[in-house]
Amino acid sequence: MSSTIGVQNIAHTNGTVAATVDSGGVVTFTNAAVNAGQVINTYIKSINTGVNAGNRNRNPYHWAALDFNHPITSANNYFLWELSTFTLHTNHAAGSLEASENNSTWVNASNKSDLTGTAIVQSGSNITWTPTGGGDVHLYSYPHIRFNNSPNSNYSAAGSALGIYKPTGSPTRLYWRSKFWSENSTAELSIGGNPSGGNPHACMALSSIKVIEVVGQ
Repeated sequence: MSSTIGVQNIAHTNGTVAATVDSGGVVTFTNAAVNAGQVINTYIKSINTGVNAGNRNRNPYHWAALDFNHPITSANNYFLWELSTFTLHTNHAAGSLEASENNSTWVNASNKSDLTGTAIVQSGSNITWTPTGGGDVHLYSYPHIRFNNSPNSNYSAAGSALGIYKPTGSPTRLYWRSKFWSENSTAELSIGGNPSGGNPHACMALSSIKVIEVVGQ
């Protein structure tokens, strides 16, 4: 035996509508429950270009081509990010991701160690040099990525990093930017999949920033 219930709204006895059913059968929940750890949105920026940043010895290079911003659902959520790219360099190449809530003030994008809000505690040995042009010394003391040295000019070293960012204010958008440098070499630093600026050889995207917005615990 089968039956069909024809209804447009499902409501509490007090009249509060919990869900509606349209003419196409699509159900829309008025206030769907959101659980800790639930993924709300995923954002991504990917490119297959590259750049020769020149001599970046202790002088971080802001790779604007990979800059990225997106709206957010709530400043109370957590943002799991992944930065991936390649470098071509002979000695001590490194990189980090920065976050901004206003596209003006930039901070280390890794400020939480889990979804309960536990702060990152960075300790141990660190660099003693000050970045050329100033900047956040703490960020460069603890880079998110350290790349392997490239054995020859035909080989780029892959690197990636993961982190968690929790807004400290009440932004409606988040902004991301990456910086790369050498800690001990004046050799040219190439970043990305196509450092020469020529034919990318039909490569898929080789550099990316991915951000997943999740509900904190």
